[in-house]
Order: sequence, then C-alpha cells, then structure tokens
Amino acid sequence: RMVIIHKQIYEDIVRIGRERKDAGFLDIGYCFISLPPSIDTRKVAADGFPAQNIIASDLKKRQSSFFPSHYVAAHFVQGDAFDPDILSVLPSARGPTREPLPDLSVLMSLNPLHAHCSVINTPAFFHLFDEEKQLHLARALAGLLSPQPGSIICGMQMGKKEKGVSSQITYGTQYDFFVHSTKRCGMEWSLRRARCRSWLIGRKSFHGASRG
Repeated sequence: RMVIIHKQIYEDIVRIGRERKDAGFLDIGYCFISLPPSIDTRKVAADGFPAQNIIASDLKKRQSSFFPSHYVAAHFVQGDAFDPDILSVLPSARGPTREPLPDLSVLMSLNPLHAHCSVINTPAFFHLFDEEKQLHLARALAGLLSPQPGSIICGMQMGKKEKGVSSQITYGTQYDFFVHSTKRCGMEWSLRRARCRSWLIGRKSFHGASRG
C-alpha cells in the first residue's frame, strides 16, 4: 500500500510535478528485502509527475526494471546513502535555484541533486538505522531539498510506545530497528533540520512544515 497516505500531501506532490519546471522527485530506500518498487513512485508518475524527473536510489536494484515499460524514463542510482561519494552532508540551499536539473541519465551519485529535489520520499527507511545515523541521513537529505517554497520531504517509519530498538523477523531473518515514540513525534529533530512533512510513525501520522 502507499506510504504517502495523507491526501493533501499527495495532491501537493502531484501538483509540484505538474506545475514546477524541473521538479525532481527522489525515492530513497524504495526497496527493502525484495519488496516491489515503491507504489508511491509509480502512482505519482501515473498521476502526472514527469517520469523523466523521477530518481530512485537503494543499495541494490532488486527488480529487473524500476518501472513498467511505460515508465522507462525513470532513473536509478545504486549506492550506500552513508557513502559521501553517493550522498554528502551539504548546507541547505537558500534563495532561488538558478541551475537546471542535472542530466539524470548519467547520474552516478545523489550529490549533483543538491538543492534540486522538490520532493523526497523515504518509505519505511529511517528506522533501518540507529538514531545517530538517522540524524546524519536527515541532514544529508535536507541538502538535496529545493529551496523553493512548498518543497517536501515525506516518509514513514515504525514506532512504539517508547523509543528504542524494536526487533522483527522477516523471511526468517531478524532485523533490529531503532524506532521513535508514537506518543510524540520522535522525528522532530529531522522535522526541524530537514523541514520534513508527512511522517507516519507506527499508526500515527506527523506533519512538519515544508519549505516556504
């Protein structure tokens, strides 16, 4: 099912793709443990976000094709989000972006996307890492976010009553996740630093301010 469950957030994302010139959409960590490619990404493309401006990134490309044949314009960057050659922590951009979206067909790193991503989607991604790495990742993604008003980072992660490590067995393998409390937005550090919007923690959805 879709991670971007908040209707207004989803409508804002589709509108950005339709109305904003060179709007980039990054779907990072889209495919964990052989799950299918992000339903969110396929849906926004079907609803009008230009497929040629959509980028997916993960450690491995787990499917023979990121999109069905009619989405062949989408792009994939393979690599570790904690490798600075793939994603560095750079200062958030201020003011209008004057440079056009880089050539995504030759993209080997996310760093050229600095200040070019109008939408960043992180489906069930942050909780795969400990708290320190989550903060590092939030800062790195904040640098990719476009300074244009209305730019969005959205996402979902597991949660429980008190923040801490939560274990889950999937396909016979135990995975340990660092999760935040559902009683208050444990992701508020990233909401402040990355200006994230539309976070789902456990069964609760949290909405931070987007740029603007």
